[in-house]
Amino acid sequence: MAPKPQRGVNWKPQEDEALCKGWVSISKYLAIGTNQSNDSFWLCVYQKILENDSGMSGAGLPSP
Repeated sequence: MAPKPQRGVNWKPQEDEALCKGWVSISKYLAIGTNQSNDSFWLCVYQKILENDSGMSGAGLPSP
């Protein structure tokens, strides 16, 4: 029998909110949001996460 996969740690509510704000912010700009690679899009979202919540160091967030 295969072992169950381990589940990651839940994000804190402020981390969830920062992720949502970053995703929405980047997605609003159609020229940027649709004309870039997947990695580039999520890197921009990650940068917005850190901008939206100055108290976050990024230490608990997954790296891009």
